[in-house]
Amino acid sequence: MSILKDLYCGFLKPEKDFGTNTFNGYLALEQSAEQHMEKLLSGLSEEQVHQFKRFCNDHSDMAAMEQERMFIYAFKMGMEFMQEAILLSFRFVYVNSPMGWNCKISAYATYPFLSGI
Repeated sequence: MSILKDLYCGFLKPEKDFGTNTFNGYLALEQSAEQHMEKLLSGLSEEQVHQFKRFCNDHSDMAAMEQERMFIYAFKMGMEFMQEAILLSFRFVYVNSPMGWNCKISAYATYPFLSGI
């Protein structure tokens, strides 16, 4: 199956297949953040803990929305790159000359409908 068909049919699960971050220093940073969180929460009242957790959830939701927006933007840009690359590949056509040479000629001369590209 093609990746597009897999995506359309729902067989791709990027959120599950993405895995965990293995970049250098990420695990240490994650552990440090957890330690800071525990220290911060231990000094707060129950109401402050509840308020802070709501703040963290809102911040997490905002980050997820921004990541989704960035993904869509990057995907669209990638598709535009591919479209341009495909169109550029049609601008020149390689043909065999009667002498047996492989010649690069303008596709516009061979295919006038491409002149609008």
